[in-house]
Amino acid sequence: MLFRPMTKRNQIILTIAIAIATVLLIAWTMSCHRVNKEAYRSETLVYQTGEFVAMDGNYTISDQENTNGYFVRVDGMRLVDYAELMERYGVTVQENELFPTNTYCIMLDITVRNEGNETGYIHCYGLNLYNGALMIPVDFEIWNMIDENINGNIVLKLRANSEVSLTIPYTPQLLDEAMNQKELMRRLEEQKLKLCLSEFPTVKMIEIKASY
Repeated sequence: MLFRPMTKRNQIILTIAIAIATVLLIAWTMSCHRVNKEAYRSETLVYQTGEFVAMDGNYTISDQENTNGYFVRVDGMRLVDYAELMERYGVTVQENELFPTNTYCIMLDITVRNEGNETGYIHCYGLNLYNGALMIPVDFEIWNMIDENINGNIVLKLRANSEVSLTIPYTPQLLDEAMNQKELMRRLEEQKLKLCLSEFPTVKMIEIKASY
């Protein structure tokens, strides 16, 4: 015989083991369901170009931003030729066989208002543009070139009861363009992007369409 018949004692042990495993599996499943059900889910609010959006204490990096009293309005978004922009500021764009140069630089025109806040600010690292899974960060190098008032700052801090209009540049990461440059250009030219103003506790985004 190749296999010995299972004894009654072994049958009992196997039955108990299966029962324990089943109970543990059920307990694990119920625990996962409870955790997922009770997990905190941020509310997402989407606004339109041209309307002031109240930050209401929401933030992207830290609650120390204290954004109460801050309002942001998107005035427009333009696509400009990346190489021409860089050359205008004395930077020659070098062609690369492995990675193509950026086609566009996105110029986002916004107005920021501060009503009575003496200590708060908006952290610029969180002001990303999104199109589905595509994320386009602020280009701080270009921002410092085109706006001498930025001077390396990574936060927007206004005097209380003041307002400022400014332009924030964005350039897609080279890897994004190398993967599918035509698709990236199509999205920028034809589809809407969303500016993320805050991540916590409420996600606030402004929908934008590029103009030329």
